[in-house]
Amino acid sequence: YFACDKNEYKDLDCSNEQASFSSEIKPIIESNCMSSGCHELNSKNGDFSVYTGIKGKANNGSLKKRVLIDKDMPPSIALTLAERKKIKCWLDSGAPNN
Repeated sequence: YFACDKNEYKDLDCSNEQASFSSEIKPIIESNCMSSGCHELNSKNGDFSVYTGIKGKANNGSLKKRVLIDKDMPPSIALTLAERKKIKCWLDSGAPNN
């Protein structure tokens, strides 16, 4: 199980996959994390309506763990591999507000 997960991003070249927060990551978050009511404005689960709420989860590692490793977030629908790759590249670049 873990060997498959490690290889999933093995060939990912983030130098060719520069993810923009505003045009790529934010729409993924809005449609998958906020629409379910889990991470909306002032949510106790983390407020993803603002960049700082998402950045906090990126900085503490929980976003990477829950979305890329455990893949238990979002719980209602699985993100595509392409969406996870964008998130991984964005996280690997320091999760900028770009």
